[in-house]
Amino acid sequence: MRQSRYDATGSRAGRGISKPGYRYNNRKREWKDRREVKRTKPSKGPLLPNFESSGLLELDSNNKNGIALKYVEPKDAISPLDYFKGSTDKTKYKCLLYKESTGKVIDEFELEAKNSYLIGRKDEEEEENNIADILIPEETCSQQHCVIQFRRTENDSIKAYIIDLESSNGTVLNGNTIPQARYIELKNGDTIQFTADSRDRKYYLVYAYT
Repeated sequence: MRQSRYDATGSRAGRGISKPGYRYNNRKREWKDRREVKRTKPSKGPLLPNFESSGLLELDSNNKNGIALKYVEPKDAISPLDYFKGSTDKTKYKCLLYKESTGKVIDEFELEAKNSYLIGRKDEEEEENNIADILIPEETCSQQHCVIQFRRTENDSIKAYIIDLESSNGTVLNGNTIPQARYIELKNGDTIQFTADSRDRKYYLVYAYT
């Protein structure tokens, strides 16, 4: 007797043979899935304008006495005044200006109300050129020499940093010239000078807090 090529279910016998209608149903499901993807695909709406300042725009709008400022603060900038608001335990920050020849303090600058403090040369003849917060009466100091920047850290503390603004003679911290355009953390008692040449130094700053 000749053996039937179909099994009891009516499907063709043999390995890898599917049940009747399976391929057709599977194809229908495939098309259905594609339609679902098309339906759920988000529509490309019109692009909305972004009014946030770019670095160049920010620099362009950042000026004092008609002089464009080189420096733009980072997003984590914060002033000691804002950081310690409502707190009874406040740290006081300041910079003391010393004369090199006498070792005496000739000026004192409180660092409290602002996020950052620009350090630059004091122009005795044209006062409108004095755009810095901390003025240094020294020729080696650039008009925009360096900045002391307060920043909120990841563990929610406040720290002060110094950054050199590509000054002509460099910023010297505790006897070492710091890299340009990089934040260096300041420590209590750090000494800041405005030229690497010791023969030209007339003044220096001491950063301190209590």
